[in-house]
Amino acid sequence: MFVSGPIISNIGGQVSGLSEEYHHFATKEYKIINGVEEAIKAVRENIHYGVDLIKICADNSPNNLELSFQEMKTIVDIAHRYNLKVTAHATTNQSAETAIMAGVDCIEHGYDLSLSTLQLMQSKNVALVPTDKSGFLIKKYLMKMGSGGDLDGRVNNMQSRAKNRLALAREAGVTILVGSDNYINFDMPQGEAAKQVLIALKEEGMDPLDILQSATFLSAQWMGMENEIGVFKEGCWADIIAVKNDLQNNFSESMNTVVFVMKEGRIYYKNL
Repeated sequence: MFVSGPIISNIGGQVSGLSEEYHHFATKEYKIINGVEEAIKAVRENIHYGVDLIKICADNSPNNLELSFQEMKTIVDIAHRYNLKVTAHATTNQSAETAIMAGVDCIEHGYDLSLSTLQLMQSKNVALVPTDKSGFLIKKYLMKMGSGGDLDGRVNNMQSRAKNRLALAREAGVTILVGSDNYINFDMPQGEAAKQVLIALKEEGMDPLDILQSATFLSAQWMGMENEIGVFKEGCWADIIAVKNDLQNNFSESMNTVVFVMKEGRIYYKNL
């Protein structure tokens, strides 16, 4: 595990609808800041407690606030001084662009990124973690939320937007990393739900081998760990899985048919 500690965020964190008397719920989950001095204190505290990277909320959706450019730049400057990367939750194009100009190393979500913002990301070597869901998981989510009407149409619309954004990002040459952002109870093991992000990328047109590279080597490289994880070579941690079927032509079934699991050279599961 590589941990960020509490996310550095604006007032309220990402907990929507909190009245003042319940703000303490957000402060238990987030480092709430208001201004540059509090930004300095928050990032220093996370560094003091030994985090591996810094995470911020450029915007704190579903709430409607954004960190300022100066707050984010201050956080980035201090983190980089200690050789830590900064990743930013950013759902809007505006907040993502501000975070990129402030020097962050990665944008998470980026649902509405424009081509010009994606080109800016590429020029500054800022990676993107799409956190998209498969059609199966989107439909399950909408049903759990009590959505009615044309579910299939809503699923197709959400996937179409995600597919267009991913295509633009890849066209611009942005590095794609993999993260599930899975915190919802989908009535299945969290690991099973998290695998759906890989299937989502396939449904959006990404080649299976590119998906696996994003989930392994490129993610390890972003963390500066490419000589320990994400590759097959002597001296690495030997975290390996094997799957059945044809990855290229039957990706979804393959990802759900794991037949071998090794961690740090020790075999935990084998059904070959």
